[in-house]
Amino acid sequence: MQFAEKILNNSLIYYSGTIYKTLFASDKQSLLALYKNTVILNLYKDISRLQYYNYNNNEKTIKSEYEKLLVQMDLAYFIKCIVDKGDSGNIWDKLFSDFPYSVEEEQDLSLVCITNYLFYLAEYESLAKDKPAQLTSKKLLKEYRHIILDWFYGFNLLEIVKNYKTLIFSIMNRWEWFEDDKAKFIISEHSTTDYLIFMALNICWNDDDIEEIVELLSDGSMFSLYSRYFSKESSFEDLYKPFHSIFFNNNDFEDRKTRLLGILNKKYRKEILSSVESKKVSDQDIEEYKTQLLGYCTEAKNEFRKLFCAEDADDVEAANHQMIKLLSLTTELPLSDEYINRSIKNKIKQRLLSVYLSMIDKGLLEQSIKKKEKKIAQTIIENIETINIDIAFGMRFLFLDNENKTRLKDYLESQNIEIITLLRLPNEYYFINTCTTNVSIQGFKVVVREITPDEILKYCKVNDEGDYYYNVTNDIYIPFSKKELYEYIRKTKKVVEIYVEFSNQEISDNCGMHIILED
Repeated sequence: MQFAEKILNNSLIYYSGTIYKTLFASDKQSLLALYKNTVILNLYKDISRLQYYNYNNNEKTIKSEYEKLLVQMDLAYFIKCIVDKGDSGNIWDKLFSDFPYSVEEEQDLSLVCITNYLFYLAEYESLAKDKPAQLTSKKLLKEYRHIILDWFYGFNLLEIVKNYKTLIFSIMNRWEWFEDDKAKFIISEHSTTDYLIFMALNICWNDDDIEEIVELLSDGSMFSLYSRYFSKESSFEDLYKPFHSIFFNNNDFEDRKTRLLGILNKKYRKEILSSVESKKVSDQDIEEYKTQLLGYCTEAKNEFRKLFCAEDADDVEAANHQMIKLLSLTTELPLSDEYINRSIKNKIKQRLLSVYLSMIDKGLLEQSIKKKEKKIAQTIIENIETINIDIAFGMRFLFLDNENKTRLKDYLESQNIEIITLLRLPNEYYFINTCTTNVSIQGFKVVVREITPDEILKYCKVNDEGDYYYNVTNDIYIPFSKKELYEYIRKTKKVVEIYVEFSNQEISDNCGMHIILED
């Protein structure tokens, strides 16, 4: 709205409110107190007369849109100051009796701000709890709810939101309550969005108008609205019920919920589908990502080079070759998120270690030790001393008391035995002589392919009508047709499979020890 910033920066919008606060906001008694209601009412009437015309040398001219907005925002702030003080009196009868005679958008705008502020104080602002401002707000909403609703039915809410959304939110933001020198979460944005959407659900007969209001209030992203009204953390019922009880005094609002959910599903689905082209994966993206993953694999192989020492032996002729699927994941490409990349690196390393242990398992001696045994460390050391081990696997030796943990770690360090803690093996320890395992890695292969229709089902919930509810994020599921969803996922996600080729000779007996701690 072209005048929003100019209006907000004009101190005239605070003029009448400042006069009110100067005259009546003090707790001290004065002669003015005797005439308070009369003065307030006359001041309101005088401001109201300024809404439409300028008077200059007995000439009456129509105010410009900017001038009308200045007067209306000044009037709204004047009313806000009276509410904050918790004042009552004949001002309210006059104010609400004027509602039905609102004939200009600027006047409708000020009334939206005033009623929105009453709702904010009555239901959202904890700083106003049980204070005169909150009690007055609740009283006014209750007494004049029919007038407020009749007025809302009589004007075009869509045009107000379309033309003045920025100004409404800016005014509400400036009117929010704060404690001196204390930070707080801004709640006026939520209360204003709720108020406008809830009112639209009740007064707009045309679903197209509600959809447009919702879209305007979403600021281009339906996620914030969907997560506010239809997520595990926040429900429509809890947010809407206070509004409904104020204006309709019953609990029958299931149709409003269904209406809003249908609109958000439609808009959010459209938003998701329209983003397909920006997320589409090119052949170059795929090749670059395959190269990136091969680099992770090589990095993991080099880190655990000692495990695969057979590749350095010139006389090794591997008797057995195995191509094993190391990892399979469905992801969006190109992958640039640092956290996800780090996670994939760790998964590659963990899977390499797990496959390695499964390959040498038949050559390991297995020993069970009771957790309650006092000299666990000594028992472990006695079992592994004859094996000439060079690597130990364990989760930092959890479940050992400090004495046994220190004893075991000191022994391993004194023997220059490498400790690998990456695998989650809380009750198991592996002690390996890697030179006797005869395992080597011949190479890695990365396959990037399209997702199949059956694989899509892992991300969906299908209802009886055949709608596919797709998990777009967190706990939010949006309905799609099967065709829509398949096209979307096919263009934005790929299945990535990583294979590793191992070779190994016959596993030596006694190549290590597998120790299990039992209760």
